[in-house]
Amino acid sequence: MSQKSVPPKAIPALPKMPRPALPPSLPALARPLAHLEIRKRDRFGEGHFGASRDGGRRRHMGLDLVALPGTPVTSPLDGTVTRLGWPYGNDPSYRYVEVTAEAGLVVRHFYVAPEIGLGRRVTAGETCLGTVQDLTRRYPDITNHLHFEMRQAADPACRDHRPRDARGHRRNLYRGYPVIDPTPLLFIPA
Repeated sequence: MSQKSVPPKAIPALPKMPRPALPPSLPALARPLAHLEIRKRDRFGEGHFGASRDGGRRRHMGLDLVALPGTPVTSPLDGTVTRLGWPYGNDPSYRYVEVTAEAGLVVRHFYVAPEIGLGRRVTAGETCLGTVQDLTRRYPDITNHLHFEMRQAADPACRDHRPRDARGHRRNLYRGYPVIDPTPLLFIPA
């Protein structure tokens, strides 16, 4: 019994989609600390980018670099200090310093006592932002560290990542920016 051959059906061409805008090339970063070591597991978790948090309900969006309290933190890139904030609203003793580069790259340095003013221009590897704070008062037995977080602003010209809306309420644009893993930018293979 012979089977009739059925000609193959033509596959319809897919419509051409516009290419997404490519992000600006990411720069190698200057070391924010003299010695770079990622926080190993302690009772509060571990410090590599993407580590599990809250029993797997969320991921670590930064990189924890081991540092003793009082260790100087320098800017990893050229830019401007765009925010001096508080990571915990209920505890004003802990601070962070935010630096924004010309291309809209935003870097936040958590658990840093600022020694620099808002709006100050900074130079990669030279400008001291402040010193690492002691986290053991809030988290007993944690390894003291600098939490280093990077995001790319949607609008590179944006310098206020918390503008007010028409009703005067603050909008947090920072949380909506794409997160960048800083590990390959800090730990460049030789």
